Parts: sequence; C-alpha cells; structure tokens
Amino acid sequence: GTLKDKLAWVAEKQLLDVPLGLIEKLDYEGVTSEAGVQQWRLTVTTKDFRSLMILVPQAKDLVMIEEAVLALSQPGEQFTKALFAFSYAASMGIQQDEGWNLYSPGTEFQRMGVGQPGCPWKISSVNNSYQLCSTYPAVLVLPAETSDEQLQRVAAFRKRGRLPTLSW
Repeated sequence: GTLKDKLAWVAEKQLLDVPLGLIEKLDYEGVTSEAGVQQWRLTVTTKDFRSLMILVPQAKDLVMIEEAVLALSQPGEQFTKALFAFSYAASMGIQQDEGWNLYSPGTEFQRMGVGQPGCPWKISSVNNSYQLCSTYPAVLVLPAETSDEQLQRVAAFRKRGRLPTLSW
C-alpha cells in the first residue's frame, strides 16, 4: 500500500518497529502543548537519516522507553535474558563461555575430506599466531605440495602477507 495506508496501520496498531541497530541517537525534551499541557517529546534519529518524533504523555513513560531502548541496544549482564539469542541458548543448555568451542575449523575441514589421501589440500597451522597474515584465520587449508618455508616466502612477497589458500 501507500505511505498513508502504512501510517494508518501504525496508528491503528500503536506499533512502531525500528531496528535497534539502526538507532543513531535519542533526544528527550519537555514541551508544553498549545493547550498548556506538559508533554514529553522523544526524537529518534536513525542511521539512515530518518527522524521520528513521538509525544509521550508522562515523564514516567519516557523513562520506561529510555530504559527499554538502552537495555536492549546495549545489553549488560542483567538484560541479556530479554534478547532472543541468549534465551534460546539457555533453553538449549548452551553456556555463554562455550561459544568459542562450538566451531572447530580443523574438524570441519577434516569432515570435508581435506588432508585425506589423494586430497590436493592440507590443513595448516602456519598462521596460528596471525603473524604470517593478520587478516587470515589461524587454521588454513593450503596446497598440499607447499612447505611452510615456501608459504613464508610467498607471504613476504605479497601485500599484507596474502597466501594461496582454500576459500569459499
């Protein structure tokens, strides 16, 4: 539909959806209406240059909105339960500190057949300390015929230590 239709739906449902990652800043100010009634104005400025102005009837409502936006956009330990990713992980029994161990590149490459007899690729930890190429991962899949010394010479010759590695 048209913009008018969309705005009518928003007004009817009293729902406005702005992704939290899109919010650039929030401004709050107390204003007095033409009738002399104290109102609170919340201005939401987004990163794509939209500006939404919302009139809030009471200061306590404005405080509640501010707390919700801050809690969900910059979650701290006490607010993570409100976010789907954290509640889902908890329901699956995944501990927060297990995240780094969920994926093992070496195991995944072996699962795909890398390093098995006849495979032209090998799994290498030559970049384990990220000193050979800081923008490549620690575990690399490289041509099987290449030695670590050859890779170091190739990396020294190329910009930022780039290597001939398997990628997708």
